[in-house]
Amino acid sequence: MAERLDKLHLDGYSILQDKKKFCYGIDAVLLADFALKNTKSRIKDFETNKDFLFIDLGTGNGIIPILLAAKTGPRVKIKGIEIQTEIAEMACRSVKINSLEERIEILEGDIKKIPQNLKGGFAQAVVSNPPYMVVSQGRQSDNFAKMVARQEILCCLEDVVRAADFLLEDGGNFFMIHRAGRLNDIFFALEKSGFKNFFWQNVKPFKEKDATMVLIMAKKNLAQKNKTEISEGDEKVQLEDLIIYDEEGKYTQKILEIYGRSS
Repeated sequence: MAERLDKLHLDGYSILQDKKKFCYGIDAVLLADFALKNTKSRIKDFETNKDFLFIDLGTGNGIIPILLAAKTGPRVKIKGIEIQTEIAEMACRSVKINSLEERIEILEGDIKKIPQNLKGGFAQAVVSNPPYMVVSQGRQSDNFAKMVARQEILCCLEDVVRAADFLLEDGGNFFMIHRAGRLNDIFFALEKSGFKNFFWQNVKPFKEKDATMVLIMAKKNLAQKNKTEISEGDEKVQLEDLIIYDEEGKYTQKILEIYGRSS
């Protein structure tokens, strides 16, 4: 094993990582920030006698649950679901290292079998940073753990969307980051599962470059109107592009703010 303990960009928090299995990237940081910015009003207005629950599908080493917990109060709880035993166990140890056992629960399980193991309609928000590549398009490797993280070997896009639909309460929000080139596939999968009110934000490495990633927010049904930081309106709304680097190759101000740094 090549396990190491890395400090996060948030003071006082660390995470276990294994470069031979899974190490988080900027996509996880962007997704956690996107989800928090668009749930903070709901969290603030939520019933004082009830916890606000996030579920992270394909949690990997637990980075997204830790980021969510670090920036919210004790009434926010997070469940992370991971199919690979060793990685789920590593995520559990990271939770303990950060003394977040009362707020984060890591569950080992298959996203495709969630309806058999969990009750439906009980989460206020679901997040996912799923494998981006279909198997036929991805680069092949002998490293199975990395292949699972990058390619749709154990679950596909539609599996993730179906699981989110099952877990969310009516009016709950699903947040995902994915390859920008699969936006049409994403819309198709969301519409097939009955999601409405899509908001997406292209993520570009540089202003003049094409988007490489896309952040998505979709609402389950509209029977219950919930506040978000994005105003409701058209069914599909494109948000202002998020640019990672400026002309000098340094993080833009928005990215620095996401990481909690000053320019």
